[in-house]
Amino acid sequence: MKKYISQLIKYLPVFFLFATFTANAQLDSGVNYNKTGQIECLQKGTFKNFTCEFGLLKVGNGVYQLHIVSPTERIRKFNFSADSFYFPEESEAQLDTKKDGDVYVVTLNNKEEYRVPASLFTN
Repeated sequence: MKKYISQLIKYLPVFFLFATFTANAQLDSGVNYNKTGQIECLQKGTFKNFTCEFGLLKVGNGVYQLHIVSPTERIRKFNFSADSFYFPEESEAQLDTKKDGDVYVVTLNNKEEYRVPASLFTN
């Protein structure tokens, strides 16, 4: 029994790493997105880049809503207008955005980072 437990403990960190960062969440198949695809994302603290699925909705004149499947298995929703990102609803979370060339770097709570190409927001 002791040998079995020591073997289990040896592989436990790998199991939790896999379980934590396997994105099982999916975009809503009932939503008619204007654009879909993959963007680069990062879960800070892991020093690992991920590819995250996104769906983009045009909700008004120059206003978009971006849905992203995060590395933490959550659907993140951000609005975009006039070169800035903001939450579609009131939120306590911290959202920072900077533009790096032709890519917006969107950081959520200083833990998740999304690299969103500016070309998504052109017709």
